[in-house]
Amino acid sequence: MRLLAPVFFISLFASLSNAVVINEIMYNPAGDDNNNEWVELYNNDSISYNMSGWTIGDMNSNDSLQRLQGNDILPAGGYALIGEEGVNLSLYPNTIFFSAGAAIGNGLGNTNDAVFLFSDRLLDNISYSSSQGGNENGKTLCRLLGGIAECQPTPAASNIASNQDVKLEILLPGAVVVSQNYTSLFKIEIDNKNCAAMDNISVSYNITNATSVIKQGSFTKGVGCTATSDTGDWVPDKEGGFALCGIISQTTSGDALASNNVACRNVTVMASAACSLNIWLEANSVVNAASTMNYKILVNDTGCSNSSHSLSVSYWIEDLFGKIVRNETTDQSMTCFISIDRQWTPGGIEGSEAFMINAGITNPYCTDTDSSNNFNTKLIAVRGLAGEAEKESYIKINGVDAGSDNVAQYGETVDVTAEVYRNSTAKYAVNAWIKNSNGTGISGVSTIHANKKLATYVLKIPIQLKPNCDSAFADGVHTIVFEGLDTNANAAVNISGISGSTCKTAAVSGGSGSVSDGGSSAGGSNTISLPYEIISYPDRVYVGQKFFVRLKLMNVWGAEKNLSVYSYVYRNNTPVSIGFGNGRWSGSWDANKRNIKLLPNESVIVNLESQIENTTEPGKYVLNARVQADKDYDFKRDLDVVSQPHLMVTKDGKSISLETDCTGCSILVLPEDIVFNTTSASMEASAGLHSIMLLTGGVILEKVSIDVDDRENRTERAETSNIVTGSSTKADFIFDIRDVAKAFVLVFIQRFA
Repeated sequence: MRLLAPVFFISLFASLSNAVVINEIMYNPAGDDNNNEWVELYNNDSISYNMSGWTIGDMNSNDSLQRLQGNDILPAGGYALIGEEGVNLSLYPNTIFFSAGAAIGNGLGNTNDAVFLFSDRLLDNISYSSSQGGNENGKTLCRLLGGIAECQPTPAASNIASNQDVKLEILLPGAVVVSQNYTSLFKIEIDNKNCAAMDNISVSYNITNATSVIKQGSFTKGVGCTATSDTGDWVPDKEGGFALCGIISQTTSGDALASNNVACRNVTVMASAACSLNIWLEANSVVNAASTMNYKILVNDTGCSNSSHSLSVSYWIEDLFGKIVRNETTDQSMTCFISIDRQWTPGGIEGSEAFMINAGITNPYCTDTDSSNNFNTKLIAVRGLAGEAEKESYIKINGVDAGSDNVAQYGETVDVTAEVYRNSTAKYAVNAWIKNSNGTGISGVSTIHANKKLATYVLKIPIQLKPNCDSAFADGVHTIVFEGLDTNANAAVNISGISGSTCKTAAVSGGSGSVSDGGSSAGGSNTISLPYEIISYPDRVYVGQKFFVRLKLMNVWGAEKNLSVYSYVYRNNTPVSIGFGNGRWSGSWDANKRNIKLLPNESVIVNLESQIENTTEPGKYVLNARVQADKDYDFKRDLDVVSQPHLMVTKDGKSISLETDCTGCSILVLPEDIVFNTTSASMEASAGLHSIMLLTGGVILEKVSIDVDDRENRTERAETSNIVTGSSTKADFIFDIRDVAKAFVLVFIQRFA
């Protein structure tokens, strides 16, 4: 099974950015797989989701979810399990549990496979391989901050990596001073886990000299991935040599290695050392109320003797009326210099206000020769946005272009100009579509991602009307809907008639039958119903592009039946496609062949993945999906194979127009942080250099760098990267590499058309 491209694969698992994610997979349990495979979902959002009507699938088929236990609502921070209909629910008490039918997809592959989660769109997907672990050893594969890894099974609970390890280290310096109170004796660290989940770790410790035990103690800490503060305490009362030893006595975390649960260090206690400390602050003088500001507390010992010692620093932030908005103390270890990084988010400030950051050394734990410079302040201005930090997000529809006569036809595109403002909400997606009076969607959905908070976007979005070839939708005035960011806007559009170029007829035949545009069946008649239904297929693909043919296989014979199905693209009896099957890509006619056994009246959805070979000449080809049963059933369709897509960027002042010949691609505009999932759009851009990228499947196909301050109107083109591998000439990227990584995170990759 093909894995995702490495950069994008890592970014998917490095951040739980989706609202509901596939969190853990038991794909090959020890023993019998039947009714023992399961998939765990985690709601990573702050709101609940109704799972009614959701779908799960693998690379071969999809299944509608049926609730077996609990309710349909997945709460914020909650878990749900998806398994098979015969599962023993007593093994999963008090758990939301859904059935995927007799199997999840076509039965989760034991070698490699992928899992997809759908609502009305693709919510999440994971590709996996048995080489990653969890292969019939009682373990699972789960999401961790570092990616996907083998885990201890924790259905409906926080993930625990099978190599999760608790370590204890001595944090106390090897040289300390008399009468200082040390409260951070140890560092507890847990490797290979989700740091947001807390584990309780208990530690016992003692301090001894050459003849006796000076102190015994213990503590229990809640630990995400690391903890150092309040890890024991000790006030040395005399000089000399001592030993500090600790041991982890109890843990709620997985612990793969016990040898690092014990730590010891020899410590020398000295008389209070001389020092000359001074403290100062570094921070921006003006900050925005809705942003997180970073500032530094810096301490220097000008009389440094290169010996380590601790100090306590108190710091607080107050307004000019003396109201304290933050008040903290931190214990730090330093030798000659230390920089303490801190953050503060003002929030909720209208207009502008002034604040004072204060920091002082409250306990130097050394003999400071000059204490007059042990306190410092920094005045900052917090710039509110005249209430905009609290202003609601909004969408305004400013214009509708339905053609020269202001009447659109079904199958055409309606261009809508809109102004979108996003406040500090975590939501960023805006969807645009057209519905009729019954609320039925009569167009595709155009989506933009407004990724920058407290920003206004002026956009022109095309909305593609459905062809209406069967005249299911009536003529008349219908409603344009923009929805997202917890707000919406509507406008009217008049639609009448059907564009003559959008509707074609198709006839399907059995045996050696084919599909033609308005022609008749070429292979004779059938005595039984067709054993398949075509769900989706492309009319056009790019050279080197991967694509899917989706079809529903049905047992129409009334008895158990073995079927085979595969697809290919050809011209002049020569295949030009390679298919994915048996864990590899190859170029035979039936490379993506699937063998399916169906019970009487059973059906299954199959996704056949193909790719046009890189050396293929653009032109007209034939796409065929063949079902082999009692005879061959063919579904043939003309297919346009076209050259790799391009991005066209035109500017006029501060207006940028974007256009691509790539259907299904996304256009990312940086630093605006906005994503267009349409073939054309326009926007008002801020001054400065912009990087604009054309992406699909996590691959940057093309990029344009453009300066909106340049007054010359021109069209710019960019070097095209390899559409198959995503490789590109490194020197071509004039923007920061972080922008490239950002692109993979920002763009939602739709796996199916």
